This record gives sequence, C-alpha cells and structure tokens, in this order.
Amino acid sequence: MRVFVLNIVILLAAASASPAVAQTPPPIDAIRDKTALSDTDREEIRRRIDELVSQMEKANRVQERRETRAAFVAEFGNGSAPFRESAAALAVQALSRDAQRSRIAPDKEDYLVHDAILILASLKHVATRDVLTEALKSDVAGVRYRAAVGLTDLHKDLSAAAQYQPILNALSDAGSIEQEPAALGAIYKAIDFGAHAEKFDGHTAVSQALARILGGRAEMSSWPGYNPAHDVPGYELAGRLADEIQQPSPQLVRQLAAHLSNLVAMAAAEKGRVPPYVVEACETALHKLIAKQPNGLPTGVPRISDLIRNNADPKELEAALEKLIGGGSVIGLLNQPPWNLPAGLVESEPRG
Repeated sequence: MRVFVLNIVILLAAASASPAVAQTPPPIDAIRDKTALSDTDREEIRRRIDELVSQMEKANRVQERRETRAAFVAEFGNGSAPFRESAAALAVQALSRDAQRSRIAPDKEDYLVHDAILILASLKHVATRDVLTEALKSDVAGVRYRAAVGLTDLHKDLSAAAQYQPILNALSDAGSIEQEPAALGAIYKAIDFGAHAEKFDGHTAVSQALARILGGRAEMSSWPGYNPAHDVPGYELAGRLADEIQQPSPQLVRQLAAHLSNLVAMAAAEKGRVPPYVVEACETALHKLIAKQPNGLPTGVPRISDLIRNNADPKELEAALEKLIGGGSVIGLLNQPPWNLPAGLVESEPRG
C-alpha cells in the first residue's frame, strides 16, 4: 500500500514539474485575421458578442462594466477588414436595444446607453454611423459626447456628400441646443470633416452646419450659466474654413457678427466677464471671412479685442462694433454689399 501511495506522489510531482500543455486559442483569435469569413465564423462572432452584451447588461459594478467594455474592444477592435466589418455590424444589432434606451427609470438605463455607445464608438467602423448619429439626440450628456467623438473617428470613411451631409445635419441640430461644454466641444470637432477626411470638398456644407450651431448658441447668450469661451472652438473652425472656401457663407458671417455683438455687450456691462482671447477668436474669424470678398477687409477696422485688453470704456467698444454692424445713423461694413445685413443686426418690422 505504501508503495502504491508513493508511486502516486511521484507521478503527481512529475506532472506538476512537466511543461504546461498549450491551451487552444479562443475561437475569436482564430478568426480575427481571416480575409474570408465562413457562416460558421460569423456565427461564432455573433455568439461571442451576444455573450459580452449579456455580461454588460447583468453587470452591477463599475469594474465589471469596464472589464466588459475592454474585452469587447480587445476582441473586435482590430483584425482583417472582413472580420471588423462583420463584428461591427453584429455589434450594432446586439447593442442597438441598449443604445436606444431612454432615460425613463433607474440609473442602470443610463449605464447601458453609455456603455453601448462607448463600445460602438470604440470600434471605429462606418457600420456604427447610424446608431452614433441617433445617439446625438440622447438626453444623457455623456452619450452625446461619446457619439460625437465616435463620429469624428469615422471622418476618413465619410468623404462623399451623401455620407457626410446627414451627419452634418444631425450634428448641427444637436449643437444648436447643446449646453454641456464637453459635448459641445466634441460636436464642434465632429463637424470639422476637413481636418481628417482626405480630399474633402464639403467645406461649404460644414460652414452651413457651423452657422446653425452658432445661431443656436447666440440665442443662449442671455441664459444663466452661458460661457462664451465654450464657443471658441467654433470660432477657430470658422477661421480655418475661411482658408478653404471661395465664397463665404452669409449665414456664417451673420452669426459671427451676432456673437461679436453679444460679446461686446457682455464686456461693456461687466469688465473682465469676457476674456479678450474669446473676442479675438471671434473677430479674427469674422475678419478673415470678410477679407475673402474682392474688396477685402478695409484698413482701419478696429480690433475690439485690443480695446478690451486696454480697458476701453463701453462707448468705445460700441463705436467700434458699429463700424462693423452699423446702428443708429451709422452704416457699418456689413450693412453694405455683398453682406447687406440690417443695421445692428436687427430686422426692421414689416410695414402693414
């Protein structure tokens, strides 16, 4: 008996000392680099995605959610073109239910929406475009932010007008009512297709989308908590567009002028409320667009940002602004052709 027991101990010791047997790689690893997928491969991708989605929906702790998201991206974020295309399409199918949930009851609804959009955005595949575009309508600020970031990552694959125009429309709708700073900044970046898409020729469409966003933001300037610094990325984009377009959008010029007027009103009402760099970004873009016209930008147009830096009094600020937008008996630069904006940007009442 002792000999039998001793032999068992020796065998166990030998087994533990022997090299470990190589494990069979997970099925997804065997599929990832294939340049042609079989129905069996796609079914395995579907099975694994459904498994991860189920884990996500059941997760109750932040760490569990983070680990599931990381696994999703690690397994499906890279691979051959057919693999990524199939994975992205199947992920959209599996996650659409969670991505489209509204904020109707418990906090977990918010987590599911956020996680679904974060995963889809992380895949960086054009198959996620429609879900990300729809997510811009979410009432969860983090979801809107993630959707805008995800759409930015798709720019290089959306250079045709039929591809980018619906996204610009959705982004301009969202941006015109956005109040959350991070989401607004992401939207401004997301409409800048020219920064990422190769041979992009839709700068006029971008300028129209930007004008719509700035128009909505101008209407918020009197709201409590409005911070004009949050629109600096929009002003800077307008300046870059001036370098790309031959015929400036009258709507964009008008909205920049409206923003400049609001900034002057804020600065005149309370010194220090508006940082000079904010005014400078706005008026620089406006001046660059005006300069695109045959007559260019006339000499002697005052720099309002310099006046604010030098602590000019409110009357000086208003007089400088009138040289641009007019007001009272003053005919401003933008009241004349080709702009023909109303004096003071105030539309006259129609006569009965």
